[in-house]
Amino acid sequence: MPSTGRVIKRWLPVLALALLGCGKTRTEGNYELTIRVTRDVGRPLFGAKVFFKGVLVGRSNDRGQVELAVRGREGEVIALTVACPEGFRSPTKPLDVPLRKLAEPGALPEFSVSCQPLTRSVVVAVRADNGPDLPVRYLGQEVARTDTSGAAHVLLSLAPQEEFELTLDTTDKSAENLRPQSPSARFTVKDSDEILTFNVPFAIESRPARRPRVSKDLPVRL
Repeated sequence: MPSTGRVIKRWLPVLALALLGCGKTRTEGNYELTIRVTRDVGRPLFGAKVFFKGVLVGRSNDRGQVELAVRGREGEVIALTVACPEGFRSPTKPLDVPLRKLAEPGALPEFSVSCQPLTRSVVVAVRADNGPDLPVRYLGQEVARTDTSGAAHVLLSLAPQEEFELTLDTTDKSAENLRPQSPSARFTVKDSDEILTFNVPFAIESRPARRPRVSKDLPVRL
């Protein structure tokens, strides 16, 4: 079975010629180029598909690269569509690629496209002074619990710009003397993975001493 690169070199020249049109005299040549697909901070992304006029012409390798060979005219622009793999947002516009050659021998023109993740990892470091063994709730569900020192960590996977709220639950009888009661914090997810903090310095409210009860039925001694 031929490699993807060889299939590309057979298909894309035919498609490029169709783009140039028929019946016109034009000087044509062979052009090689590289499409580099990345995700966060320039990290290469494997498995992105590149289409030309609806036809699949390549997939990004583990280096995020798609190498193409095109037959066309110097300066001609072809439009490539990039479909990102599952879990990533595909570009809304085609990638316009001008056909050109570099002066440096063996060097290929390189064009970049980015696939952004549909969700982001958010870690919230919880610190509850005087608040051991407290549930941390998200959408009413316990997602973590503070340890004996009052620390906990929450990991969520959420969409960029999504807002979320965490609550330290003090409704248990053992925590009824903590102030404030069941504090919450709201956060907004950025377009990147991040670490957030949720700090609550609980105060312990002293319980009033109980007065001894005196029965009215007991005789009073003078």
